[in-house]
Amino acid sequence: MNPSPTKDQPPTLTHLTSTGEVHMVSIAGKTPTARSATATSLLLFSRPETYSALLAARLRKGDALSVARIAGIQAAKKTSDLIPLAHPGLGITAASVRLEPFVGNKLPYPLTKKGLGLDENARPLQGGVLITATVSCEGKTGVEMEAITAASIAGLTMYDMLKAVDKSMVLTETRVIAKSGGKSGDWAWDYHSNKIVKAPEVNEEKEKEKDLERQHQALKDKEIRDRIRAQQSATADDNGMLEGLDSDPTGIATIPDGVDANNTDAKRGSVSADDFRASRRERLARNLAARGSQRVGEALPDRSESGPGKS
Repeated sequence: MNPSPTKDQPPTLTHLTSTGEVHMVSIAGKTPTARSATATSLLLFSRPETYSALLAARLRKGDALSVARIAGIQAAKKTSDLIPLAHPGLGITAASVRLEPFVGNKLPYPLTKKGLGLDENARPLQGGVLITATVSCEGKTGVEMEAITAASIAGLTMYDMLKAVDKSMVLTETRVIAKSGGKSGDWAWDYHSNKIVKAPEVNEEKEKEKDLERQHQALKDKEIRDRIRAQQSATADDNGMLEGLDSDPTGIATIPDGVDANNTDAKRGSVSADDFRASRRERLARNLAARGSQRVGEALPDRSESGPGKS
C-alpha cells in the first residue's frame, strides 16, 4: 500500500495510475458546469517585410489571418484526436481565435519585452502576430487543452502561410492565460508579476486590464477619426463629396467604434449623417467663398426676387 502523500512529496500526474500506467482520467462522477479557458501564442517575424506582405494579402496561399483563424477553431474541436488522453465529445459552446498583427518593436498589450525574457536593449523586434484563443463549454472537465491547441495550430498555420517570405520566424510564449469554472476555481496569468493570480484577485486584475484596454482603444479610435476627417477636408471636391468615396457606392466613410463630433454613438463602418452634412456645408461654403462674391451670388440667388407675385 502506498503511503499517504505529504507536502514533501512531489505532485502526482493524474494521467498515470499508482503503478505508472497511462490512463484517461475518469470524469463519470462530475457534474457538468460552465467552463472556459484562454490561451495565447506569439509568432515573431525576423524581417519587417513580413508584416507588409501579411497586410497586403499578397501571399500565394491567400489571406493568412482568415485561414489561421479557421484552423484554430477547427483544432479546438479536434483536440481529442491530437492529444491522446484528452476527453472526446466535450460540449463546446463557443470557440474564438483572435490574431493581432503588430509592427516593429510595438508589442501588443499586455506583452512586454521584459515579460518575454528579452533584453530591452537587444535587437529590436521585427513585428509579429499575437494569437489569442478562447474556448467555452458546458461539461465535466475543463477546456484548457482545447484553448492551447487552438492557439498553437493557428500559430503553426500562420507560420505555414508566411514561410515563403520569412523562413526565420519564431513561435513562442504559448501558454494558457486564463481559466474559469471547475474544482480548481478561476485564475489568470499576470504579465506584470509573471505568475498565476487566483480569484477574487483575478477579477480585480481583469477590471484593471479592461480599463487599460479601453483607454488604449479610445486613443487609437481618436487618432483614426482625426486622420479620416483630415483626409475628408483635404480631398473634398466642389460638391462637398469625398474623393476617397468614388469607389464606394454607399457614399459612407469608415471610422471605428466611438463617438462623432456631437458626442453621440457612431457605429463602426459609417459616419453619422449630421457629421457628414455639416462637413459638406463647411467645405461647400469655403469653396464658394474662394470663387468670389460674383460666383457666390450665382450659386445662392436672392429668393425674395423670384417669389410669387414678383416679375
